[in-house]
Amino acid sequence: MFPCQEEKGNIDLKAEKFTANFYEQIKLQGQISYLQYNDMLTRGAS
Repeated sequence: MFPCQEEKGNIDLKAEKFTANFYEQIKLQGQISYLQYNDMLTRGAS
């Protein structure tokens, strides 16, 4: 059984949302890592 065009569109939309969320999470993890690194350097320099 093949998905109808509407189902395919919903799947594509879900995949796009998943991918966008994934990249947002990766970006946030990078920012958190940067902040933690700077915090570590600040504490070490005191």
